[in-house]
Amino acid sequence: MQIEALLDRTDFAQTAGLKDMEFQGYANAGLIPACLGFYNGQPLWKRADIAEFCARHQLPLAGEPSSVPHMAITNEPPASQVTTSDTPAPLDTPTVGWVDPTPAPAVPERVATMTIQQVCQRLGCSPATLAKRRELDLAPGFVKHSTRDIRYYADDVEAIYAEHGKLPRHYSADGLAAIKANTAKARAAIGTKGKAPKPFQYQKPPATPLLEPGNSGTVGQKTVISNAAVPLDDAAAHLGIDPLMLRILHKAGVGPKAASEQPLAYKMCDLNAYSTENGLQPGQIARPDKVYLDQRVRIPEASTITHLTQKALEHHRAKGTGPDWERQGIFSVYKRGDLYAWLVGKDMLAERAYDEQHRRAH
Repeated sequence: MQIEALLDRTDFAQTAGLKDMEFQGYANAGLIPACLGFYNGQPLWKRADIAEFCARHQLPLAGEPSSVPHMAITNEPPASQVTTSDTPAPLDTPTVGWVDPTPAPAVPERVATMTIQQVCQRLGCSPATLAKRRELDLAPGFVKHSTRDIRYYADDVEAIYAEHGKLPRHYSADGLAAIKANTAKARAAIGTKGKAPKPFQYQKPPATPLLEPGNSGTVGQKTVISNAAVPLDDAAAHLGIDPLMLRILHKAGVGPKAASEQPLAYKMCDLNAYSTENGLQPGQIARPDKVYLDQRVRIPEASTITHLTQKALEHHRAKGTGPDWERQGIFSVYKRGDLYAWLVGKDMLAERAYDEQHRRAH
């Protein structure tokens, strides 16, 4: 058995020789035959139903010569039925379904449509934004065939693209007022109209340098006449600086020459030569030594000085147990003096632990 092909809405209009607006007029008047089903949201009809519809309304089928001009559906009776006398028309005169022979005014057709994806790609927006604009009645002209099948008129989309290049922003009256108020407040805060504020830069407050020499009055002066090696505390008292400072200078490889390493001791001639060569007063250290210890170094050099890996230094920074450090932009830097002071502190703790263990053993 041969199955007859079913035609959709577009084929129905072309077969009946109707334009889209004429087809819609017949459909609004309830004159289109009932469809047999739907495919992709489109109603379907048989050719026999279309032929019967054309014969009933005197419309030419596709391929046949047109004997009757296209007529627009109207709710008014034909001109031959209109009475010119003062007698009113009978009440049972039909007023629905009549065909007006006068041509309908020309209405520009808008057949070129675009899908939601095409509109979003053209105007650079998302489908959600387009849906919100439809709710606010701010979207381009569209026709809604179904919930998911929404087509936008291409001429409206192109007009928006030609004017704005994309879908323009939409602000409510309250939103615009808030933007203007915030802008005025920002301009008043910087004191100049239209001038952008300078970017904020964090500046760490200047801290007291760790390696500042101590007060010579607190250390005291001690005159040693012999040229024999003197211990660390006596050498620091002779120079008028703190013993810790002298240990840091020795750890960094600068300062006066040491006579012995274990225990740390100095000769008086070396101490006097160090003071004389650099023109030092009691309580001062040489300027080159101070500049060297105050210099900032990055993590690789700090790792070399402390004999720790960069990962170990990172753990110390996180826990706050390592040498003092600071930030310079995106880099973590250390002062050489802080690194050597941390090493000296570790040595002193080790010496203290050794002395305690030796005392307990004896």
